[in-house]
Amino acid sequence: MRFEGDVARGRTVCFNPITIKKENGEKQVMFMGLWYRDTFVRTPKGWRIRERYEERALHAQRPAPVCCRLTERCASNFQLPQRT
Repeated sequence: MRFEGDVARGRTVCFNPITIKKENGEKQVMFMGLWYRDTFVRTPKGWRIRERYEERALHAQRPAPVCCRLTERCASNFQLPQRT
């Protein structure tokens, strides 16, 4: 974490094993690794995430069509609350 007054920047690792059902019905485990690069801001209620950037680090054992669907779904469903 780097602190600059009421703003801080940090990086968090995420290693995510995911079980996928392939088209033939078999299950397969794939792995995704990434970093969350966050900007935090101090508020009267404590520290809150102001911005989040997902930096992908690795994919392993993933069927190509599944990866595309996961990426599209994750990108379209992840939103941070609007600042007020």
